[in-house]
Amino acid sequence: MFGLILANTAGDIPFAVLLIRAFMGSIPGALVEAALVDGAGNFRAFVSIVVPISKNAIVTAALFTFLRAWSDFLFALTMTSTPEVRPITLGIYDYINANSEDWSAVMATSVLASVPAGLLLIFAQRYIASGAINGAIK
Repeated sequence: MFGLILANTAGDIPFAVLLIRAFMGSIPGALVEAALVDGAGNFRAFVSIVVPISKNAIVTAALFTFLRAWSDFLFALTMTSTPEVRPITLGIYDYINANSEDWSAVMATSVLASVPAGLLLIFAQRYIASGAINGAIK
């Protein structure tokens, strides 16, 4: 289980860093300088100015990272050994191997497995659209 967490983290952190850095590079330095002139320290300026402005990029990176880990198959197949910690993608795969005739149950399980991801995308749609666009355009 810890190997799977480490593998997903190692694969997702570079993407999240690139996405958030591209967005934060477009934030005007004058905003941070104004906070520093007003007496805020570097940490306070970051927390009060940069993080609220970067909320869209942070939510976008978090959702893409979650969706990649949620639908992970290859790492999960190679790095899990007990059925107690396997993700739903491997559960569907095991069910297909055991019952290759019953495709209606496989499709129903696949739809149920996609519901959490779909709900997250629906609720965070406005953050994703603005976060992806603002991070891509400088």
